[in-house]
Amino acid sequence: MRRHPVLVVPDATVDSALEAADACGVRHLLVAEVGELHGVVCVCDLWRAPGADPVFSRIAAESVTIAPAAPAALARLMMIRSDVDCLPVLRSGQLVGIVTRRDLRDIGLPVPETRCTYCKGTRHVRRVGVDDPLACFECRRSRGLSMAPFDRR
Repeated sequence: MRRHPVLVVPDATVDSALEAADACGVRHLLVAEVGELHGVVCVCDLWRAPGADPVFSRIAAESVTIAPAAPAALARLMMIRSDVDCLPVLRSGQLVGIVTRRDLRDIGLPVPETRCTYCKGTRHVRRVGVDDPLACFECRRSRGLSMAPFDRR
């Protein structure tokens, strides 16, 4: 668990959130204020959004979280079942850190990656519906596939 995840406030702009992610070398940002978690956003969920939009509007779904004392094997299982790349760590409802796929890989518990049907890449892979192929941002764009997973919600 990393105790100092990259945070953005809910009313931060999409542009400022992307700048923060780039400056810190991360793909996921925790949207929080005063220790209260509002959600998680991935940079790919911000790419097609208007730069002045608040980052809060890009939170995709309710976040899957974990407790600080939970075993790493449980974190791995939760990531696999929920198809998420990170788990915010909450203690009594307060944000205290983050566990990522990389953290688990580094301790010998790799989480299988979801792969793009076309390029076999593992970054920013999304599916629109049951009949839609798993495809990354770049393959969706280059093949004219639906960009709905990356559009404003």
